[in-house]
Amino acid sequence: MIASPKRQRARDGVLLAAAGVVLGLCYVRPALPVPSSDFPSYWLAGRLAAEGRLDGRVYDYAWFQVQGDAAPGPETLYSFTPQPPTVALAFLPLGALDVATAARTWLGIQAAAAVALVPALAAAAGISGPAAAAALLASGAMLSRDLAVGQVYLPVLLAVVGAALLLARGRDGAGGGLLGAAAAFKLFPALLLVPLALAGRWRALAGAAAAGLGLLGASVAVLGPDVHAAWLGAVLPGTTGGGFAALFHPGGESFLALALQAFHADPVRNPDPWVHRPRLAALAWGLARLAVVAAALRATARARGGGPGTGPAVMALWLQAALLLSPIVTTYHNLLALFPATVGAARQARRGGIGWAWAAAVAGAWLAVAFVQPHFLVQQHALARGPTLPLAFGRLWMDLLVFASLASSLAGPRGEEAGTSRGWERGGAVAVGLAAALAFVVAPLLGGRAEVPGAGSAVPLPDDGWEIATRLAPAAAPGEEPTFAAMDWKLYTVHRGRGVRAEVAGADLFDPAPLPGGGLVFAAVRRGGPAASEVMVQDRGGARRTVSPAGAWCDGPTAGGSRVLFTCREGPDGPGRVHVGSATGAAGGAVPGLGPVAEAAVSPGGDLLALVPPGREGLEVRTAPWAEASGARVSWSDPRWARVERPRFSPDGCRIAFVAWPRGGPVASSRSRIWIGDACGGGAPAPLPSGPWRDRDPSFAPDGSLLFASDRGGGVHGYRVFAWPLPLPSPGAVTSGR
Repeated sequence: MIASPKRQRARDGVLLAAAGVVLGLCYVRPALPVPSSDFPSYWLAGRLAAEGRLDGRVYDYAWFQVQGDAAPGPETLYSFTPQPPTVALAFLPLGALDVATAARTWLGIQAAAAVALVPALAAAAGISGPAAAAALLASGAMLSRDLAVGQVYLPVLLAVVGAALLLARGRDGAGGGLLGAAAAFKLFPALLLVPLALAGRWRALAGAAAAGLGLLGASVAVLGPDVHAAWLGAVLPGTTGGGFAALFHPGGESFLALALQAFHADPVRNPDPWVHRPRLAALAWGLARLAVVAAALRATARARGGGPGTGPAVMALWLQAALLLSPIVTTYHNLLALFPATVGAARQARRGGIGWAWAAAVAGAWLAVAFVQPHFLVQQHALARGPTLPLAFGRLWMDLLVFASLASSLAGPRGEEAGTSRGWERGGAVAVGLAAALAFVVAPLLGGRAEVPGAGSAVPLPDDGWEIATRLAPAAAPGEEPTFAAMDWKLYTVHRGRGVRAEVAGADLFDPAPLPGGGLVFAAVRRGGPAASEVMVQDRGGARRTVSPAGAWCDGPTAGGSRVLFTCREGPDGPGRVHVGSATGAAGGAVPGLGPVAEAAVSPGGDLLALVPPGREGLEVRTAPWAEASGARVSWSDPRWARVERPRFSPDGCRIAFVAWPRGGPVASSRSRIWIGDACGGGAPAPLPSGPWRDRDPSFAPDGSLLFASDRGGGVHGYRVFAWPLPLPSPGAVTSGR
């Protein structure tokens, strides 16, 4: 029985309202806290632009970190690379707001874009509004990650779908303008200009050029030429060539990342590939690009009976091709695949026959990727524990199914809306099967498991079943396994299953340090509470006490003797003062004469202090005021250091490990190194041997070996805990490792 139009409208209204509730509760509400990385970086760039301080140094990681420290916002992993300068221009109005207000404003803009995307997607795919809403919600992890980190892909996707609809209605200037504007912020939509050129739609191309060049001109006028020169000269080549991609990280969901993860061994980032065949990796990447371009060109040329087509289905096909061709694809990037997945599945479902099989496969893969393989499940899957291909193939499998579905639906000789060639559809299915067989069956037969040399003396701590990849700030007490902070803001202990070492309801925990008599001291920020952070002491029995003053920003605790030392500020960007409390949980106060500082640490014996000045340009070691003698002991600075952070003493109090970010361009400055200095004998500190990765958060184990976090396990945010076993190199004899 067919429902009346009135009942159908009422039913659709109920379904859309339910979708809105799900969107709000399941996607928007969890994103209400200030994002931890992406949005604060956009906001900071907008703030610097509003203050007239944005230049080419915005792509220098260390310089950008220093600006983030001085800004009134949360501590986060600031980095503006590889965003184009137009992103800073777009966020300039939000830069005038505080970061929390700006984040909620941007979240509201994103939610409005999601609501507007539903009717646009319904019109482009020829489906009902509720079906389009269901498709949006089914994007799962892609939508949630976009909202959670404050990315821009919802507005970009809305602009692309809107452009496809305008172009389908003959409004070439406006449609091309939307594409040009979207491509000015993210490069993916730029490939959609190819079918427009093939179809000779010059007005659309002119509109795209006018919008793109107009935004570029406005950006140069407002931000200046230096930042654009830095992006064009140093950032863009690495972005398009994969130089900034975490290609060995399982969260890298591109053809190139898949090829490298499968067939290219790396001593620390990919020690366990299926087979070590670098030439096969290059061949697979090259053939994949050729196949994607050839299929897109063929489908476009045959879409309308021999003439090139530029309807929504063709535009969706080229957007999928852009994702498949990109060397950098992560979870929120794939939100753009919502357009081709919805259009392709809808077109195949209307055809029936083998098309239904394609539709079921696409829908099943889409739901599996959306809900079974969320972003952090990918990153948490023990980075160096073994082959990561099953997870990478989950993403790639959906891409292949969507692409084959679109190609088969568009390549028929009887027009865009007519039936398609069954031979082409079957050929597409066979091609997908052969690709999977090559990777899963044939490739391992081409050679044995690669024997990869080790990476110096750095040894990754075993995972033992852990699925938390992002591990920072390791700390170990005598007789206990190391504790570390993870990206979910709890403190964990390695080797102990999934047990949580420290968790405070409604709070984010970070900066763990062991207490001499057992137990843990750490910093905590209570979500939804006043703008402050506190330092808490937890004994062996789990009892906790706050030792920091109320209402202040306190962090970086260390313990020595019977004291706990930490730094407190009146606000997140205020000058730091050294505070001391009791390791038993008694509150303390500020130490006279030890401020302002950026960071401070106390030696295990409690008699030495390491102080980082507010500018973070060096490090000073002095005896504590409560020790028998006082005054300066050692002072270190180096013109190579742009930023010094996290000093930590060795168990004997003579060695200090700290992190230094180097001065230089956007690539060099992203490689932080750990330096070791001798607080007892003096002399210049020297770095541990390192490579093209970030080593951070050093601390010493009870036996004197060095623990630290590093992304040498793979990925921008995929930090693991490594150990540099004894004997440690002497500070004066450490080589540069270059």
